[in-house]
Amino acid sequence: MLIGFETSRDYILGDSFGRKLWKFHRASGYLLIFLMTITVLTVTKADWVVMVSSKWSIWVLSISPIVALIGLLSLANPKKVFGR
Repeated sequence: MLIGFETSRDYILGDSFGRKLWKFHRASGYLLIFLMTITVLTVTKADWVVMVSSKWSIWVLSISPIVALIGLLSLANPKKVFGR
């Protein structure tokens, strides 16, 4: 049986702790997306990638994670993470 988050929140040491845990989970997700974007951008500076890939490939590899990060952060709702 699947239990949604709204129902399971009460089972995690009360409503207050459940909300704090959910906010931490959401904030850590945003941090993880940012760190993954930085990882992809640092790959473009590696010697092997520079030798093997064309300039066009490196340009696409540099721009696409930035566009994805902007798109994901435009959907982010800071009120849900930082409170009212």
